[in-house]
Amino acid sequence: MASRMWVKKKFLTFWYSASTMEKHIDDLEALVIQTEGAGCCPDEEDICATLLRSLPASFEGLVQAFRMSVMKFTYGDVISRVLAEDICQKEAGRIEEETA
Repeated sequence: MASRMWVKKKFLTFWYSASTMEKHIDDLEALVIQTEGAGCCPDEEDICATLLRSLPASFEGLVQAFRMSVMKFTYGDVISRVLAEDICQKEAGRIEEETA
């Protein structure tokens, strides 16, 4: 029971603390596996919500786009968009550094 509550709390309070977005996603997926192993099975919507909620403030535009979307999306959709946005932000940062 204690393990189950600990894993649930960790899932509900998951936030971005990784060195890269890929690592952050890997950390979430490992946590989902732990959660399932403890007998809690978050559905795809919960996993998407946790990922979106955990993103840095620079991803707020993407998060809002998903929140306002009337179309159904999958975890794979969210991952693809998050990684694409991460690349765009890195490239924008590189361009700013080169032109500064």
